[in-house]
Amino acid sequence: MTTIDPLAIQAWYRRLAGVGAHPDPEAPGTAGRPAPLRVFGEPGLRSYAERSRAEAASAGDPHRFECATLERCIGALTLTSHLVTPSTLTRGGDERPEAEASIMFTISTLGVSRWATPTRQGLLVPGRMLAVPSVHPVRSEALELTEETSLRVPLRALGVFGGELFTMPSLVLPETPLTRAVGMYLTRLLFELACEPPLDAPTAAALEAATLELITAVTAQLQQHDEGAAARRRKLRTAVSRLIDREFASPTCSVDSIAHALHVSKRQLYRAFADDEGGIAGLLARRRLEAAYELLTRQPQLSVAEVAERCGYGDAGTLRSRFRRAYDLSPSQLREIHFAAALETANG
Repeated sequence: MTTIDPLAIQAWYRRLAGVGAHPDPEAPGTAGRPAPLRVFGEPGLRSYAERSRAEAASAGDPHRFECATLERCIGALTLTSHLVTPSTLTRGGDERPEAEASIMFTISTLGVSRWATPTRQGLLVPGRMLAVPSVHPVRSEALELTEETSLRVPLRALGVFGGELFTMPSLVLPETPLTRAVGMYLTRLLFELACEPPLDAPTAAALEAATLELITAVTAQLQQHDEGAAARRRKLRTAVSRLIDREFASPTCSVDSIAHALHVSKRQLYRAFADDEGGIAGLLARRRLEAAYELLTRQPQLSVAEVAERCGYGDAGTLRSRFRRAYDLSPSQLREIHFAAALETANG
């Protein structure tokens, strides 16, 4: 009979925490240690399914089912660890649009589980990580006492690299030093968060951003597998265009910030846009000019300074300089010409 006794809980904490954790999972006493949610039997199966966002959970002998859970949220991210006896979860898949979906990254630290979607499958063993989009129906089966830690991430937070997860030949991610290191980070992070009082808002936001950057880097590795140079270039150009459309209004949007966000070098960016007039910097400049032109001609109530702020320019002077260089007109002159022509047209 598989049971989750106090020694199993202590071993779970030890695997989550790793070396040098505070509090020490091996230390006598329980002060400062996290208190897991414990569930048992048939009611426990229902609770396990609900907390796992699954339609159903089953076990060979429901009366002997046991599960211990730790869970913490970091902004839009949810970090969960289950220590669970042999059982099966069935998820039907979200009906929401793909853009509103989430991705579940799961790391195993004990036991073996079998995962399957209608088109892919994978065996999750200790030390490996898999990724499953929430829009996919999935069945996961813990074949023995199993310990798995999951990070649920909004798909939109992964940018263009999130799409890679829909085309992987296997659910299990490639085994790399980065993937293993991030898995260790996530388990340790959950243990530390479970031992501490709630974080203040600035600390939580910084931790969310750092965690997203790490998991995005893991996902970005997928573009290096089974893909030619031309396909990678097209994908990178698409990612850059989408990022600029989303971020151009921020004055901090630059070649440096784009390279950082997409986990590529500036040299790769320059090479991908070598055939474009002005390169990637020219693409960003044109997007800001187009936005400024539209605001100037469609929203006359906005001042030139307000237009500059909404389009990522540091000040109105910068906007005037860029505008004169591009159109040989000042923003105010453009407005005068545009609205005079519109009035003439309206008067016949």
